[in-house]
Amino acid sequence: MALSTEQALALLLILNSAHLTAADCPAQDYVAVSGSAGGRAVLPCSYTPTTEQDVEVRWTVYPDQGKYVLLIDSKTPSAPIPAQWSGRVKLSYEVSSGNGSLLISELRPKDTLDYTCIVWINGICVTLRNVKLTVQDCPPLDRVAVSGSAGGRAVLPCSYTPTPGQDVEVTWYAYPDQGKAVLLIASKTPSAPIPAQWSGRVKLSDEVSSGNASLLISELRLEDTLDYTCDVWINGICITYRNVKLIVQDPPKRDSTTSRTTTTTTPTTRLSATPRTRRSATPRTRPSATPAILSAVAVSAVIGIIGAAVFVILKYKRRAANANGNNQNAGDHNASSDLLTYAVIDHTRQPGGAPVRSGVSAVDNTEYSTVRIH
Repeated sequence: MALSTEQALALLLILNSAHLTAADCPAQDYVAVSGSAGGRAVLPCSYTPTTEQDVEVRWTVYPDQGKYVLLIDSKTPSAPIPAQWSGRVKLSYEVSSGNGSLLISELRPKDTLDYTCIVWINGICVTLRNVKLTVQDCPPLDRVAVSGSAGGRAVLPCSYTPTPGQDVEVTWYAYPDQGKAVLLIASKTPSAPIPAQWSGRVKLSDEVSSGNASLLISELRLEDTLDYTCDVWINGICITYRNVKLIVQDPPKRDSTTSRTTTTTTPTTRLSATPRTRRSATPRTRPSATPAILSAVAVSAVIGIIGAAVFVILKYKRRAANANGNNQNAGDHNASSDLLTYAVIDHTRQPGGAPVRSGVSAVDNTEYSTVRIH
């Protein structure tokens, strides 16, 4: 892609400011880079390092009708950066090793512009590159709120719909200092260092490839109360852009006043509980005992009635037997009953009934004997 007339003129101004001309630089090459809003992009630029080199890498951008704006210069790293990119651009840490790339984070649609990289070694232009950056919009930012207690843990939710053959990248950012983003963790570089505030306390879900991109923060601290952003890309396309507001609260505290109050109210609790126990226990005891007593009384009554009936029947049988015995043995000399047996001996008569002699009283010569049967 060729520069416009305005961009070419701006480039000449840059070269002139360095006392160089376009002829002093190698032929300009062009590359295209794309990214998604909320994500990041690396604008590549490189050179071949030499010994005892004095390297200067300068990045410029053309935001307004071809007028260039200096973004960053390796010779003046502390120089102010234009407001649109403030806190979002950074040179590679390997400038001296031949890597002059520029990292732009938290991409915005208006970052879609032309960028130019120029590299000088010992005052000689060795690289001139134009990078066309295109930023694609993410879905609308959705917001959720999550709360937790200090010392506990919280899950910051983030998800997406997985697709076959996907190349997924999940990135979480935090905003601890006046809205400046800090990269917490990225699924593509899981071993990368984590900022000190969260070191050892943040972890991505184990199910990233299945659509779960949530972030777990353990051992919560009050200073973790911040905004967090989750970005999900599939095959270079931003499909999820979520903001999570985490609020960390102090854990509940126990004070001595509360303990004393609880102690003084204990007698009241006991007094109110005692009547309730008696009332509930009494009705339950009486109904359970009454059926047993009634059953015992009923059984005793039945047994008594049966016993009385048996006694009456036996007594009646005995009387009937006595009456029958008396009727059968009437007029006989020998009689028997259930109670005794008796015999009468008359000495005034001979066997066969003839009198022994006359003038003998039968009354005076009659013997009686009885035998009691037990």
